[in-house]
Amino acid sequence: MILLPSKEYDIHIGMLVSQMNHTRDVTLRIVKNLTPKELDFYVDDKSNSIGMLLFHIAGSEFYYQRPLFYDRLINAQEEERHKDAAPEYMNTRKIHSNDLEYYLSELYEVRQHTLENLKNYDDNWVFTRNQHIPILNNYYMIKHFVDDEISHLGQIKWIMKRCQI
Repeated sequence: MILLPSKEYDIHIGMLVSQMNHTRDVTLRIVKNLTPKELDFYVDDKSNSIGMLLFHIAGSEFYYQRPLFYDRLINAQEEERHKDAAPEYMNTRKIHSNDLEYYLSELYEVRQHTLENLKNYDDNWVFTRNQHIPILNNYYMIKHFVDDEISHLGQIKWIMKRCQI
């Protein structure tokens, strides 16, 4: 697979978009046809389910959208939407009993929002430090939620292989 910049964006943003799209395509291909029972499966009492990992992937991107596109941190109402998918709450087992469409819809909605907003920015912006998380630039924040998805894909593959899902 050759990743090329998406033509709707400046070159660096376009490369990030290509990486986002490729990673999401892999995610969707891996989880297609999973049942609610498979999405809710836990390897042990410290593990996360595939459904929780999918919800976390969407939640991480949602979280970074606020400083990236709205010049602010996430507010309490927005945080409530994805709170149970935050790293410190993932093991509470509050995300369950959903079909695959629930998770895919969440992933799609969040990603579409990111892609539409990125059209409003250029490569100068992508390398600018973010005023709300000043140790990070915008490129890093975008790359972080892409890398986070890749990392969780590894967990999902491991669960599916070890548990014969």
